[in-house]
Amino acid sequence: MSVIIALAALALLMLAAYRGYSVILFAPIAALGAVLLTAILYQYRSRSDGFIFLFGTVLGGAYEYVCSVFTELVFG
Repeated sequence: MSVIIALAALALLMLAAYRGYSVILFAPIAALGAVLLTAILYQYRSRSDGFIFLFGTVLGGAYEYVCSVFTELVFG
């Protein structure tokens, strides 16, 4: 599961670089999100795979939304 989270953080960095933003600014944000998502989902490791997938999808979507609002506010 942590491999998927790390790949999602890498995809966020690639998207930021593609749009012309400095990756140095987004690397700590993506790393923090990956660590938090892993720590939160670790509590539910004994639940079913479907539950973890859906819960991770909701949390990842919420994190992506918060990051996009932050980016809009800071960079315009």
